Amino acid sequence: MKNLALICFIALPALAGERLLGSIVSAAGADTTNATTSTPFAVTPNTKLTVWCTVATSICMNSSTTCTLAGTTTNPGTEAAARTFFPTSANTGDLTTTSGAAVGPPRTVVVASKKSITIRIVASAASTCNVYARNGDE
Repeated sequence: MKNLALICFIALPALAGERLLGSIVSAAGADTTNATTSTPFAVTPNTKLTVWCTVATSICMNSSTTCTLAGTTTNPGTEAAARTFFPTSANTGDLTTTSGAAVGPPRTVVVASKKSITIRIVASAASTCNVYARNGDE
């Protein structure tokens, strides 16, 4: 019995899984967020995330400023390759960014009646990005 309890205790941190939070659907060149997509969804602050997009997409995490394509100078996103898993995480709140510099304290927003952070996407073609919450100590 003691061995079973020890095994369960050791195995708990290794539990892993992903849960779909929602999808951000964006037209070509449009800055779209988890709050402005057709079915808004909340992303709890301090969550480990995985994002999967249908086309190469620039992603701006925790940003209250319009996301631009990677390689531009005003709040460029991090480019996630098409149809690959992009691991990232949510901060404690949104940051207003200009040229990559954080301005002001992080702020929490409300999306779908829940505390959330903002995930922004933009791509040169229409894009759908599925956002998953990760559990465990991967």
